[in-house]
Amino acid sequence: MKRVLPLFVCFLLLFLIKTLPAQVDFMHPYSPDEHTVLLLHFDGDLNDVSGKTAGGIGNGDYSFVSGLSNFDKCLYLNNSSISDSSRVLVPDTSALDIKGSFTLEAWVYFLTFGEGWNDWRGAPRILAKPFAVNSSSDCS
Repeated sequence: MKRVLPLFVCFLLLFLIKTLPAQVDFMHPYSPDEHTVLLLHFDGDLNDVSGKTAGGIGNGDYSFVSGLSNFDKCLYLNNSSISDSSRVLVPDTSALDIKGSFTLEAWVYFLTFGEGWNDWRGAPRILAKPFAVNSSSDCS
């Protein structure tokens, strides 16, 4: 009996390790769920995988470059001079009228960064949504 119990425990642990999924599989592109409002993978296009917006519109000097080994492509925005304004715009839609708390996630690698707040490269933006002309200033 003393020899059977350790074998059973080892078998049970191996079974559990093989069948229990990880909390989050962050080494592969995310899949949208019912809470996803906008999901851009940048796999050679600016399509919204969630299907709730029309996707992005590229402006300026942008391209798709090879990504990490588990991903297809990455978006490269060339803003190497003050006159550059490379960006992705997502046309406004009611799906983007988020109220209450929300989570924004972005994997970003900055190639250039400013040398202070007076440097135009000093404050890169991940998200910006200005108020509409006829909107309320209440952000709650």
